[in-house]
Amino acid sequence: MAYEEGLELKNFEASADLSEKQYRIVKVSADNTANVVGGSTDDAIGVLQGTPESGDSAAVATGGITKISTGATLSAGDLVTADSNGQAIPVVAVPDVSSGTLSDMVKILGKVVNGAGSSEYASVLIDKQIAG
Repeated sequence: MAYEEGLELKNFEASADLSEKQYRIVKVSADNTANVVGGSTDDAIGVLQGTPESGDSAAVATGGITKISTGATLSAGDLVTADSNGQAIPVVAVPDVSSGTLSDMVKILGKVVNGAGSSEYASVLIDKQIAG
């Protein structure tokens, strides 16, 4: 069962209606605003914790263990990135910084500590040491 522990939270303004995006991966979309990422190469900052509408305060977990919405089956130990809906999916290959530009690379949010099936909730340790 998914759980949360030791969350570090930062508040941003929701730049869109995120009322149905709780536990999705988000990015900075403009000054002090957040929105759901558009895929694995977006620079993720964390995981949305609430259900804000556009213009409301959006609490984002930027550290700790968070629940996360899954877009594929995740197993403990998997590194995770985002699909086009901001849901967590496993990284299939570790990014190689020697090829391409940083904007072309898959960005890693963290590591699964409690797995789950697709369209469920897993627990992920947001880890800035391994994040892309």
